[in-house]
This record gives sequence, C-alpha cells and structure tokens, in this order.
Amino acid sequence: ELSAAFPLDGSTYSYAYITLGEVFAVISSLCQTLEYGVAGAAVSRSWGNKFVDWVRDGHSQNDGGNALPAGLDKFLDPGYGINPMAAIIAALCTLLLLWGVKESKLATNIISTTKVSLIVFMIVAGFLLASGSVPKGEEAPASFDNWKPFVPPEFGPEGILNGASILFFAY
Repeated sequence: ELSAAFPLDGSTYSYAYITLGEVFAVISSLCQTLEYGVAGAAVSRSWGNKFVDWVRDGHSQNDGGNALPAGLDKFLDPGYGINPMAAIIAALCTLLLLWGVKESKLATNIISTTKVSLIVFMIVAGFLLASGSVPKGEEAPASFDNWKPFVPPEFGPEGILNGASILFFAY
C-alpha cells in the first residue's frame, strides 16, 4: 500500500526520502550499497577459491600429479589472504551488468536454470538410489539405511554447519 502511494519507481532512497527525509534516505542508500559490496565480495571470494581449487585439481589429474607452474601458482594464490581470482570474477560480473539489462538477465536465467536443474537431478537421483530402484554397481542397491545416524558422529553439528555454509555460497 505504501509503495502504491508513491508516484515514482520504488527504491530504498525514494521510500526513505518520502517517509523520513533526505538524511535518512542517504544513510539507508549508503547502508544498502555497503551491503551489496560485502555480499559481492564474499561471493566473489568463494568463487575465486573454487576456481583455484578447480584449476589445481584439473592440472594435477591431467599431468600425472604435477604441480602448477610456479608463476601461475603464485598468481592464483599469492598468500596473505589475497585472492586475485575474486577480483577478476567480480570485475567480469560488473562488466556483464554494465553490458546491459537483457544480457545480464539472459546470463542470470541460464545460471539459475542450470542450478535448479542440477538440484532437481540430485534429489531425483538420490531418491532413486536410496529406494533401491537403481542398483549401485556390483554391490547391493543403496537404501535408506544410510540415514542412520542422521548426523554422522565424525562430523557432528559443526560439520553440518560447515557443509551448509559451503552449499550456501555454492548456490
């Protein structure tokens, strides 16, 4: 109801400006910009770490376990908590957004469709394996007996939280 009463497109700034005044509108806009910056940095750092792990794993599997060349490894992981791939990924995402609304919407739709398809596949495949409909190799089919104990003692609640945080940023 409040947004319908405003004659302009809604945003944090316009809502705060009309209801509370200019000072609160600027403060709320700055807080939202800070929020977007922190969230974007966390996601790009996570993607950067995943990319570096992917490159290292792929190189070691393809080249008989050899390490990456020293220069490339130093670039990907210079140490001191610095992640250059995070900066590159954040810059690429920014360029995609600057390219245009249609292009960024298409990229978002492709990525979202892929993610949802993978999640649906994992759910269906997991239930098929657990129900015993699909045999699991030469062994007996999988079953719901794997769900006991539901919280594996070697991981515990801390392991569940660690896994959930990794999945949160992966999604």
